[in-house]
Amino acid sequence: MARRLRYPPVGMLPICPICNYHVSALGSEMHEALITRGEVMGTDLKIAIMVPENCVLVHPGSCHKIAHKSTGRIKCAEYLIKHESLRPIVEWLTRLQTGMVTATEINDAKRFLRAGLALTRQKET
Repeated sequence: MARRLRYPPVGMLPICPICNYHVSALGSEMHEALITRGEVMGTDLKIAIMVPENCVLVHPGSCHKIAHKSTGRIKCAEYLIKHESLRPIVEWLTRLQTGMVTATEINDAKRFLRAGLALTRQKET
């Protein structure tokens, strides 16, 4: 968790990947970015997706709504790559693939990861 914090004047607070502003304990919601609860509904993987490689804190309301759209999922993927690094995310997705998540859901998650990685690399140059 410490690797996702900024140190603003008000203390250590996580950053919303959608708007890049701080989120506080009273003003945040957890969002599953790559594999959602809906995609694993009816399986035993509900807990397996609640991991740092998949979850971000976002502001309730408009930020959370945007996080559900393709552009928001890409921003979340970029944020996860930046703060968790690509290797653990890919390893987590590979472990899920051997579970009950369908190939379509894994491929969608990888597509968002690739787009997030492209944004990360674009910003580095």
